[in-house]
Amino acid sequence: MSTLSFSESLKTGLQIAQSFAKEYYNEKYSIAHLLRGLLHKDVGLTTFLNGLGKDIGYMIEWAEIRMEESPKVSSLPESPVADSKVSSVLEEADNIRLKLGLDDIEPICVLAALVKPNVGFTSDQLKSFPLKEKEILDLYLSDMSLMASTGLNSKDNLGQGAKPKSNSGSLLKYCIDKLSLAKEGKLDNIIGRDKETRMMLEILGRRSKPNVIITGEPGVGKTALIEGFALSLHEGTVPEALKGAVLFELDLGALVAGASYKGEVEDRLKSIIKEIKEFDKAILFIDEIHTLLDPKGAAGGGAANLLKPELARGEITVIGATTLD
Repeated sequence: MSTLSFSESLKTGLQIAQSFAKEYYNEKYSIAHLLRGLLHKDVGLTTFLNGLGKDIGYMIEWAEIRMEESPKVSSLPESPVADSKVSSVLEEADNIRLKLGLDDIEPICVLAALVKPNVGFTSDQLKSFPLKEKEILDLYLSDMSLMASTGLNSKDNLGQGAKPKSNSGSLLKYCIDKLSLAKEGKLDNIIGRDKETRMMLEILGRRSKPNVIITGEPGVGKTALIEGFALSLHEGTVPEALKGAVLFELDLGALVAGASYKGEVEDRLKSIIKEIKEFDKAILFIDEIHTLLDPKGAAGGGAANLLKPELARGEITVIGATTLD
């Protein structure tokens, strides 16, 4: 947690969470205290949550019920520290910060991490909580786009004081976070492809040019191989060099959708590359990679040229899948 960078509004939320822990005679503050702290009016998320049409009173009550379940002590520490689940939530919030292109972890990042199943709260616990990660990030990105286009920056509208960047959030708009899907149990294990998986891990473990191309006829399981790899990353059953890596799949449909001017697809890809390079270990999976190489393809042949220098320098790792043709 010491290496994470918090915004001033998040620091306020953490201090409020500590105050609630002392009020409830808890030795440490938990994810329930953290959620209650974020919902305090001084943090600045209330206007944002009202924009989602959410009952903040119910959410506060939901957090307080779980705060009551925390073990009580007779002798309180001067400053309650975070428990292990809070640390996990803040680490996930840092990943969300990178996807949003923010400089510091903002309250909105932590809120999105808190409502992500099995990061802090379990899937069963979140069934009764009226907020989902996707709706938080969708509204946030639409607010950012609106404010970037109008040149405004409002703490109330965005729920925090972050200044929107023109191309921020490209990973969320145009990529699929395969590791998040693995954490949520939405991916299936791959069976009978041990040799191919081992070969892929060996290539990804190289010091120079650790890029993979998967070829095969349609339907043989090229994408399934990546899903199995995502599960291995989540479970930590990968070589040491790959532990802690994140895996994104480029959504080619979203990348080209609505591109109205020449070079817009290339601009979007540039912003994706820029954001993905901010992660310590990030892998980009491109299915049907030949569409980026074909000058007559929907994405335009220029898109692949953006990847070539990055691959040559080894600044990003790419897995491509294509048919034998």
